[in-house]
Amino acid sequence: MKQLDPRAKLFWSFAWMISLFLIYSSQGQMLCLVLTLLLIRINGMRLNRVLHSVRYLLVFLPLTFLVHLLLTSRGWRLFTGELQFSLTLLEQPVLFTIRVTNLILLMAFVLQWIRDIEFLDAVYQLLRPLQRLGWRIDDFFQIIFIAVKFFPILREEYRRLDEGWKLLSDSPDGRLTERVRRVRKSLVPLMIFSFQRAETLADAISVRGYDAGVRRSAYQPLNFRLGDWLSCGLALSLLVSIIIWV
Repeated sequence: MKQLDPRAKLFWSFAWMISLFLIYSSQGQMLCLVLTLLLIRINGMRLNRVLHSVRYLLVFLPLTFLVHLLLTSRGWRLFTGELQFSLTLLEQPVLFTIRVTNLILLMAFVLQWIRDIEFLDAVYQLLRPLQRLGWRIDDFFQIIFIAVKFFPILREEYRRLDEGWKLLSDSPDGRLTERVRRVRKSLVPLMIFSFQRAETLADAISVRGYDAGVRRSAYQPLNFRLGDWLSCGLALSLLVSIIIWV
């Protein structure tokens, strides 16, 4: 599945996400969870690395369960003592929490499965026919492609500045106040560096004829192959089956 066209990957991702919203049983959501974990395994990804990108969202899952239980009318009556506990009270909060877990896990998987440039290439190819209506798709996505390449450079420069302040600081590294102080001291040189890079990038765009209105080549041309068509057909069949089943 790693070799699929990015557009096929997007189609699979949207079909799987829609399926998560169509399934209204805890057993079905648990099956989706198992299948997502199986997809992660098939693609040779490590689960801890997949979850690392969304680790902060996982903290909200217990809170999501408690809030959902508390805000339901029967759940509130349980907290006030008007109603005795039964397992049926947990069915809706558990279903909601598992669905949120599936969405977070799916997002983590897609972030590893579809790379940034692949995702933008796929969206660009899907929106490209709108150029016939006068939409300036090329100009819009050129800005996005530049930003995708520009922000990692800034992040790397910030990391170097932060390491430099760590060497000069005598305070322990783990203190929150020291970290905030380093961020404040790094902002000014980071802004100067970003302006310098932006000027260089603007000159490079002018030299390469960005405003010349010429047709530009793609870094990685996207072509649907037989495996991509079969994959999209399988995803569509799965989605239709779930719609009929529910």
